[in-house]
Amino acid sequence: MMLPVTHSVPTMASNAINIVAAGNTAVFGPHPSGAKVAQYALQLWNREIERELGVANVFTTAADPTIENAEQIFNHPKLR
Repeated sequence: MMLPVTHSVPTMASNAINIVAAGNTAVFGPHPSGAKVAQYALQLWNREIERELGVANVFTTAADPTIENAEQIFNHPKLR
């Protein structure tokens, strides 16, 4: 699941709860101006999920999120 995010951490937190509850993983596409705080939050969440469940990298994002990166993910033939 690829999720665009304009209000980084609050929106990601809300979506993350639903994603994990459904047993899924996600790639988040934060707005470039909020990318660093989004990446930090994802690192913290992933650390705690791995510590508790042993599952790594449940949530990810591009190292340098851009509209072009998001479009590549949205249009990737192996993703729904």
